[in-house]
Amino acid sequence: MPKLVQLIEDNAIQTDSFQEYLTGELDKILQLGIDTIVLGCTHFIFIKPYLLKHYKKHFTILDPTEGVSNQTKRLYTQITEKKETFGDSFYTSGSPAKLENFLQNWLKINTEVNQVSF
Repeated sequence: MPKLVQLIEDNAIQTDSFQEYLTGELDKILQLGIDTIVLGCTHFIFIKPYLLKHYKKHFTILDPTEGVSNQTKRLYTQITEKKETFGDSFYTSGSPAKLENFLQNWLKINTEVNQVSF
């Protein structure tokens, strides 16, 4: 699904063209006999409701969100026990404007995003 991440970043999830694209790609996966989907990218949590609604009977959906959340909580607890404080900072190797738009639309966070390169 080469276009999936880009479509999610473009906030196209609710469009008919996105759902048509996703359905077409998932149907191809079904035809290959694949029965499990791992939501192994932070972007994929946004398609989980669609998967559960339309493909729950066809795929086992593995969602690592709880494990990631538990690890984040553990690390946060370690940091706060040391009395360290940090502000919120957002960085991307992609488009800062797209991430800012995403943060505003989905998380209601208005902030500046910094671009990094590796």
